Amino acid sequence: MNVFARQEIIRGWSQPAIHDSRVLVNGRNWCGCFAVWGLTSLGVAEVVWLGASVPAPARFAAFLAGDLAPGLGASLLDYPLEPQQPEEVGWILASQPVRMMVNCDTGGSRESLAALAAQLKVPFLDVSCAAHSLAPGGAASGSGDPVPAMLAAALAVDEFRHLVNPIEPEAGRELGLAEIASASPAEPGPVLVVGAGGIGVYCAALLAALGVPLALVDFDTVEPSNLNRQGLFTTADADAARPKAAAAAARLRELFPGCPVCSDVARIGRRSQARVRSLAPAAIVSAVDNAAARLALSAIGERLRVPVVQAGTGVFSADCYVQSPGGLPLDEQMRGALSAAAETEGRRQGSCAATPSYIVPGMVAGAFAAARAMAVLAGAAGLPSLHWRSGILPRERREIRDEFAAPSV
Repeated sequence: MNVFARQEIIRGWSQPAIHDSRVLVNGRNWCGCFAVWGLTSLGVAEVVWLGASVPAPARFAAFLAGDLAPGLGASLLDYPLEPQQPEEVGWILASQPVRMMVNCDTGGSRESLAALAAQLKVPFLDVSCAAHSLAPGGAASGSGDPVPAMLAAALAVDEFRHLVNPIEPEAGRELGLAEIASASPAEPGPVLVVGAGGIGVYCAALLAALGVPLALVDFDTVEPSNLNRQGLFTTADADAARPKAAAAAARLRELFPGCPVCSDVARIGRRSQARVRSLAPAAIVSAVDNAAARLALSAIGERLRVPVVQAGTGVFSADCYVQSPGGLPLDEQMRGALSAAAETEGRRQGSCAATPSYIVPGMVAGAFAAARAMAVLAGAAGLPSLHWRSGILPRERREIRDEFAAPSV
């Protein structure tokens, strides 16, 4: 199957418009890395990447350039410099113009890039997010908080997608970059992430970057169609049909060697309470692709009195709900939508391969889930739900009657 098949079946989608674009990204901090991650996963054939190396995400940047981008057919033109004059970038772009410039750097290069973008009449997107937060143990992360960085990068990628492939309704469109930061947990993890797919891999990567111990559970194997939406996997993983949980855990241990990550190749259902209890999670992240499994995790979390963070996506949307011990179950927060969906799932025709999907909602949902997981580890309870739809700001909502993204696979 074509690696981009799931997004090509979105109504009105034009993969050639994305593929034929060239994008410049400035910055190798978390935000810059995640922007490159999203653009190459979207199918941009060539990304010009500027900026000096940043220690914290350096391993991740090397993974993008060495394994991920080539497997997606993308070229990363690597220029490890900090442009101070427009001329320094002008010669790089002399042979072929770019469709957009994305600045993720907070240094002095912003002004020179903005001036060059104006000169070349190229859209210029300046991406910013929370500058600092505390990692577990009280040590400053030093290169920004990866959680809001992923959220900001995902919105930037979606803005590029809208520029070259504007297919969702225009009403109320605005671009804003959220200020959702991850709290410092009182006792880090372990966090049980159930589902190592299009949401779980992004949530797990963020938590691992913050040093939170993880347990990943998934029964499925890596397929070629996963590669552009589940960005921890490579073509080697797909060729070998490796279990997603094991492949994701191995990749996270390579990228974040100081973070304990274990995996369990298993399907979680209502009879999995003993398995979940044996892992002794401080929080459960529900990143599964069906309502029945979501209801099972909600029930297990309720019985074990463990917080459950549920993240979901639609084609152009994402949401996140939190079930606190003793609080409203997820299905009640969603007005019975989970139980209604579970009743119809058995009659659903076809497979997940026929469901439209692309990377940005998964990145947003993963960032939502990581932020909420960090908050519950820090002792927060009664957290409002988080919602995003392409073109609007991510929002907290305290009313349980608000809209939500229907579970997607």
